[in-house]
Amino acid sequence: MKICTVTNCTKRSASKIGYCAFHIYRQKNNISFDKPVVYRQPKELVRQKNLKLCKNYYQKNKETKLSKDKEYYQKNKEQILAKKRVYRENNKLAINQKISEWRKNNPERVKQLNKEYRSKNFGKIKNHWRLRDKKVKTALIYLEKIDEINEIYQKCPEGMQVDHIIPITNKNVCGLHVPWNLQYLSEKDNNFKRNKFDFTYDNTSWQNKT
Repeated sequence: MKICTVTNCTKRSASKIGYCAFHIYRQKNNISFDKPVVYRQPKELVRQKNLKLCKNYYQKNKETKLSKDKEYYQKNKEQILAKKRVYRENNKLAINQKISEWRKNNPERVKQLNKEYRSKNFGKIKNHWRLRDKKVKTALIYLEKIDEINEIYQKCPEGMQVDHIIPITNKNVCGLHVPWNLQYLSEKDNNFKRNKFDFTYDNTSWQNKT
């Protein structure tokens, strides 16, 4: 077996001139034979190192970075909000799924955030329910059915909520507060359904998008 003619190289010769494949590659690409070999590190190791460097840089320059970000946001507020709106519109299902998964994996954090929101927006929430009660009263067109409606609410199973099949508050329709427009849903399903409407009486298309 012929050995590479380059000094201190013990690899097998792969050419008529006596070079191994390694030195043939270097010759073709005009790389000096004396130049040290630099081996690439695994991608994950490089990623971890870069992440550590970024974190250290952020901690050292936190105030400056936040100040610059704030200044940039104020100058480009309209463009940033427009891009966010477009992104949300194009990725609605993916965003809802991620939010749903996060809420499921962080129930205590969700409770804390809900509590903080209620304490900060007490007046807004109170006004919301005042307007909703007004709409419910407006949607109650059959006063003789009030006892039947009350019975549906009283018999609501534990852990379930009474929902209007066709929502009372929707930009395209106003459902009625009548027995045949009421159903039982779990809290999770009711929060997801909200005021969705698919222009059918059953209004069940929202179930296919969970």
